[in-house]
Amino acid sequence: MAPLPLDRDDAKWDKDWKSRSTTPSFRLPRRTRRATYLCWAVVLAVVYFLVNSATRWTVPDANSFFKAPEPFIPLRFPNLYSTLQRVVGGVSSSRWNRNVVFVAGNLTAASKMAGVACDMAEFRRSNVHLALMGFDTFDLDDFRRINGLPAEEDEDDETKGCTIFLHDARPDHAEQLSLERRKVASKSALRHINEFIHPQAFLVDILNEEKWFLDIVKEKSVQMKRTLIELGANSVDDLKWITRLDSGSLNGKIVPSIYAIAY
Repeated sequence: MAPLPLDRDDAKWDKDWKSRSTTPSFRLPRRTRRATYLCWAVVLAVVYFLVNSATRWTVPDANSFFKAPEPFIPLRFPNLYSTLQRVVGGVSSSRWNRNVVFVAGNLTAASKMAGVACDMAEFRRSNVHLALMGFDTFDLDDFRRINGLPAEEDEDDETKGCTIFLHDARPDHAEQLSLERRKVASKSALRHINEFIHPQAFLVDILNEEKWFLDIVKEKSVQMKRTLIELGANSVDDLKWITRLDSGSLNGKIVPSIYAIAY
């Protein structure tokens, strides 16, 4: 029995089906699509992790927004150069001289050493200097009066008592400086003093100074090839012999090194 002929609708449907079946398809198999989606998910997760890790350590602390930045204060010594110039104009400032310098990083050490400096100056064997390198705002005239030192205009007058040269080596706005800036200021002051008067020795009170200040004085003494004498306890009473030495004896007349005066 012969098959029945197709009507027009069936023929049209058969033609459309054949045309669709012969059209190439670009859809990936189901398993391949799943693998592709999984790979993209892994890539996005890795990117998110890297970005999150990179930004976690760069986000500033919330409290930092409320902190004012530390102002930069230039290091100037407005009261130091005038007294150093006086020394250069009067006392010998050549490399061969009789200059010795007591350096003090605070008022307590400065007051302690003022008496030793005056005793040394009394024997007139050395040109004695006392450099205040602290970071306070104490008036220099009050320091002279409290410690029995003559006024600045009377420093060369032997009839006025203690004849030492007092230098105000405190930087401008000293009380506002951070610790790191104070260290830089101390190094700068020592360098200026060394370049102007070329002392034969530096003397420092190791009991009343902070460790960082002592470390700086030791470091700069070695760099500048200057003798450093460390004054310990009872230096005024038990070590009066040191005030009778001249600058050459204090220097040791050898390659400068560090001397520690016993407690």
